Amino acid sequence: MNQYHHQQFGKTLVVALCTGAVLCLLFMIMVSSRANVVLLLISTLLLVGAILFSSLTVIVDETHLRWKFGPGFIHKQIPLDEILQAEATSTTLQEGCGIYLTSRGWLYSVSGNQAVAIRLKTGKRFLLGSDEAEKLALVLQQKVPPE
Repeated sequence: MNQYHHQQFGKTLVVALCTGAVLCLLFMIMVSSRANVVLLLISTLLLVGAILFSSLTVIVDETHLRWKFGPGFIHKQIPLDEILQAEATSTTLQEGCGIYLTSRGWLYSVSGNQAVAIRLKTGKRFLLGSDEAEKLALVLQQKVPPE
């Protein structure tokens, strides 16, 4: 049984990637050259990125924290008993969104500047973006076993 289930849509990210893809296609139509293959490849990659990062779904069940991007090709899970701490936080403009390493650990986000900073018993840290950061942090705090 899911204790928490939320899907956040990455509107800004999808619009930016799709706009880039359309601009590449328009430029390809206007200019006939050998660059057309490259522009077609770039626009295809941008559209694939828009699909893959269209949303972030976070699920907390009895045993795991799970999250997946878009249709679920990119996904992760962490056993709840490995979590030491979870707290709502804000990300900086530099941290942005997507999946990459920041000074506070890996970031997994599709939109906005709210996240949950999670620290594992191993010492590893990561940020999980959410437009319900306070609610998600509270659910995780209730699930984290006492030290």
